[in-house]
Amino acid sequence: QAVPAEAPVTLLPLTGPAAARRAEFSGLAWYGDWLILLPQYPERFSAQVQGADGALFALEKRDLLAALDADAASPLAPRPIPIQWDDLPRKVRGFEGFEALAFQGATVYLSIEASPGGGMKGYLVRGEIAPDLSVLRVDSATLTEIPLPVDVPNKSIEALLSVPQGVMAFYEVNGAAVNPAPAAWLFSPEM
Repeated sequence: QAVPAEAPVTLLPLTGPAAARRAEFSGLAWYGDWLILLPQYPERFSAQVQGADGALFALEKRDLLAALDADAASPLAPRPIPIQWDDLPRKVRGFEGFEALAFQGATVYLSIEASPGGGMKGYLVRGEIAPDLSVLRVDSATLTEIPLPVDVPNKSIEALLSVPQGVMAFYEVNGAAVNPAPAAWLFSPEM
């Protein structure tokens, strides 16, 4: 089987609020032709979107491809997407932000990391994104705790993968020395 050729890394500079260090992007996923960027703390960008709890950001695929084809890429300006979450961070004791996202059509799944004292917690929550990217609404009633296999400080569910059967969640630490029984969790689309 042929091994794909390694491609050089191309830095694509961002501009606007998404370029700030405080963005702390923790996840990204494709929603159609849009690459959605997930800040660990979307509430840091509530000033960019009136009437929302915070913001995610989106880059259009054609803009990314054009930047990759250019000799000197101009900074990309990610579009803010308002997020509404019905006070979700206050409902999760020890909330430490969002870690990953995955899409199945307009349904979005987000993982949350928490440190409520006495160990780490991981959660999965579901929401919907408007087709025009005008809002992403999180349904806090779908909040589901994921039992972590081991307790390692600042480690939780760091990756999500959309599959036909639903969404798979992956723990951050899977090395045999730390996690003797690595596994992934599969959640139905309805959770």
